Amino acid sequence: MRLRRLRFDLGLDFHGHAKTAICLRLAAPMRRFAVRAVDPLSKGLNPVLPPAPEGTHIVEANLMALDAIGGFAGSAEPIMPRLDAEREAVRARKSSRPLAAIAVGASFPEKAYPIERWAEVAKRLLSEGAQVAFLGGKGDPEPDAAGVTNLVGELTLRESMAWAAESDVLLSGDTGMAHIAAAYGVPTVTVFGPTDPSVFRPYSDRGSVLREGDDPACVEPDAVVQAALKALEANVRKVSS
Repeated sequence: MRLRRLRFDLGLDFHGHAKTAICLRLAAPMRRFAVRAVDPLSKGLNPVLPPAPEGTHIVEANLMALDAIGGFAGSAEPIMPRLDAEREAVRARKSSRPLAAIAVGASFPEKAYPIERWAEVAKRLLSEGAQVAFLGGKGDPEPDAAGVTNLVGELTLRESMAWAAESDVLLSGDTGMAHIAAAYGVPTVTVFGPTDPSVFRPYSDRGSVLREGDDPACVEPDAVVQAALKALEANVRKVSS
């Protein structure tokens, strides 16, 4: 309702769920559009733009929507915080070995890669000479793997972002930390499950997506390790034996 008092000329709902559709409708801009609508309520509250072609990445679909409603000049280049102090703190804890950060959490259980498999991946990467750090929020599962830097539940969001930005490869399930790492130009290895990676993969040409059907657990740890080692080599970071 505070937004309503600002009398916006244009409002856009990029998310397409009921809660954002309600916010846009109540804000009452002069023109309002939904780029997506994924449930009956969101479809009825605001005008929905024609969908992008099937398989279009969500970033490109949003840019197409901006162009369609008025020729706005959009850019896919992300705008990210510098995190100077946080990144310096991470560099103080890094070793001379390549850093593989593993984000263990996921917003939905069906998107999560089992923690036991992450522990197996970590042990393999350690044996290949990498430094391994586990990232996650409070309540995320914690690994049972000796020799890793376990930061689960210990970091602020900015600190977690800094660890992702300073890593040489970021491994994760289908979750936000993969997109953050990609935005900082870090190679990613992402284990997907029920979500379509052609639409929702990290928006980067330095990413690897692994998927074996709708269950992330079907992806073997060996495949994750091999993808991580390949990313490290492409990043000109040699993992010693």
